[in-house]
Amino acid sequence: MVALLWACGRQGFAAEPAAPASRPAARETTGSAASSPVTSPSPPDGSIRFTARDAYRQALGRNKALMVSRVPPAVARAQVTVERGIFDRNLGVQVLHQDSVMPTDDTLVNQRILRTGYDTARLGLTKMTPAGTQWGVAWNNRRDRTNAADVNLNPAYSSDLVLTVTHPLSRNGGPAAVKARLKAAEAAEVAARERLRRDAEQTVAQVERAIVEVEATRQDRHVRELVLQDAERLVSYHSSRKEAGLASQANILEAESVAQLRREDLLLAARAVREAQDGLRQLLSWADCDPEAEMVCVDTPYLKHNPELAKSPPAIDKLLDQAFETRPDYRAALKDLEAQNILLRYAANQRHPKVDLVATQQYNGLAGDLGPALGQVVDRDHGTWAVGVNVEVSLENHAARGNYKKNVLAKQQALLVIKQIEDAARKEVATTHRRVKTNQERVRIAQRAVELAVQKLKTEEGRFREGLLPNVELLRFQEDLASARSRLVRAHADLTVSWVDLETAIGVVLPRRGIQFDTSAQLLDVEAAP
Repeated sequence: MVALLWACGRQGFAAEPAAPASRPAARETTGSAASSPVTSPSPPDGSIRFTARDAYRQALGRNKALMVSRVPPAVARAQVTVERGIFDRNLGVQVLHQDSVMPTDDTLVNQRILRTGYDTARLGLTKMTPAGTQWGVAWNNRRDRTNAADVNLNPAYSSDLVLTVTHPLSRNGGPAAVKARLKAAEAAEVAARERLRRDAEQTVAQVERAIVEVEATRQDRHVRELVLQDAERLVSYHSSRKEAGLASQANILEAESVAQLRREDLLLAARAVREAQDGLRQLLSWADCDPEAEMVCVDTPYLKHNPELAKSPPAIDKLLDQAFETRPDYRAALKDLEAQNILLRYAANQRHPKVDLVATQQYNGLAGDLGPALGQVVDRDHGTWAVGVNVEVSLENHAARGNYKKNVLAKQQALLVIKQIEDAARKEVATTHRRVKTNQERVRIAQRAVELAVQKLKTEEGRFREGLLPNVELLRFQEDLASARSRLVRAHADLTVSWVDLETAIGVVLPRRGIQFDTSAQLLDVEAAP
């Protein structure tokens, strides 16, 4: 997991004091602040400034939903380890001591009480090969003792070395069947990692949308501040003229009424900023800083003229080809299908009867002492071998047949999921492609509308100073310009978001932001921008 090096007031996200924005004093003029070029608002005191990469890293390291998404790949990796266990070497050790006391009337024993006992020690090693062959080797040693008079060796030492090989000829025969569950688990692990990649892409996209929304609401609030300043200047202008006997109280009340409405709009705009920042904080799982501090992304050219956003998107066919190559959910679905195909072939193999070729080679030793007994085994003086076939047939075979049907249905479901993702990809690519082109046109139209509104307001301000324009009309033209600028801000925001949505639809959010996904360690890392 990405190390968390970003904390309030330290590295990355840092609360930095900004120079306070001085408020222009009311002047006896009708010069409009809204008609001047609007720049990005200055961050207020105590604002928290961060870069987009800081936000990506913070979200990838601390977002709670993404933390939950990290669990399935870890579980899938553990399952791969479980399936590899069939090839483990198993070492067995057994040591046993037994004594027996029994009454007897056998005259050959020459004892009324028969005492026997033995000590055994066994060392064995078993393993399965990738071809399905199971082999085992065992070394057995035994010491027998008794009080019977007719026993030639007392105590008697026996030793044997046994080699057993079992090779399946039907069920579980061949590497494909033996490795089926392992290969399916490996495919499932890749699919889980692709789904984690998808969740990471969606998280980064959500963070970027949230940053856009924060910046859009900040700019809209700035527009509302400017238009409120115009109304306050107009109140001051009429107050000065009334003192000179050139204006009436009605003019002041009319301007003050509009100013109150604009103060309400500014209050709502400020609330929208705080709500947008709350959404961004939630995505970043960032609750250890002042919730009222303003968040400012300092290096992102959102909602400004950006030639990259104005470029025409590639053709839909090319985008679809790229989507089917890079979309993580589509790649995960293909891996799911691969796993189901493997499991289906394995289930078909399990319907066959069990036919195993078995071979055994054994060397034996027996003596009155352990050394000679072991020597006979080493010299292979006494050997036994056996070759045969074990056949096991299930008469009903319910389990195998039912499991096969279940896997057939699972494969059909995996195919349907792929088709579903393909349909969704076509729709998402077409929709986001259309939105990009529409929003590009909206930006051009909104920009022209702002230019016309600025020219119109400047013209009407001149007429107002000459007494040819009523007070209420000037206020209306000011509001028209503010609305045009708000629409331009929203058009810029929607254009940026539509590009993010398009990149999400084709699955390239991470690489286009220099974010690399470490599939071997299942880590998300944000490297320095190239």
